[in-house]
Amino acid sequence: MSLNSVLLTGGTGSLGASILAQLLSKGHSVTAVIRSLKKSAPFLTKQYASQVDSGKLKLVEVPDMTVLNAFDDLVKTVDAIIHVATPLADSNFKTTVIDPTLAINESLFAASLKAPSVKRIIITGSIVSTMALPDTLFQPTTVSADDLSTITLEQGIPSLPAAYQYAKPSSEKKAWEFIKTTKPSFDLVVLLAPSITGKCI
Repeated sequence: MSLNSVLLTGGTGSLGASILAQLLSKGHSVTAVIRSLKKSAPFLTKQYASQVDSGKLKLVEVPDMTVLNAFDDLVKTVDAIIHVATPLADSNFKTTVIDPTLAINESLFAASLKAPSVKRIIITGSIVSTMALPDTLFQPTTVSADDLSTITLEQGIPSLPAAYQYAKPSSEKKAWEFIKTTKPSFDLVVLLAPSITGKCI
């Protein structure tokens, strides 16, 4: 499968910045979706001046990725989507973390259905999709692709860690349901990272 052009969300975050660097180093064309050009473009255009000048890196501002048609024009010419961006907040966790996590996925899927060029969507999930933390953190546990956390919405509302633990498995479950019922021309990969450490490059 040839995946030469990529739409990347979250390219200024700790994980996304590393993915962006790897994609560009391997010669891929990247459309990086960022929330604020004013905030992020000066650094990125300096860091990747040659790629910006050559058109290998395009920076596109999408302040609200939850808008249903936010990605429609952006995915028309890409082969793959790597969705790394994760909503985080310090209050009102259902409306600021849980609902947006689901909405961004839906927006990406809806746009990709209209874009025959898209062959693969890769979503960054988390190991919390398979287990409840911290209860199972230090227990011998075997998980499979069929395991999903049973955390409830009520349990996910009180705090950011809880909201994150609810949003990740809920959005993943809906994503696989979408693939099963819609049978799109693209495939889906969900990567469940157990831990991400280090500074943003």
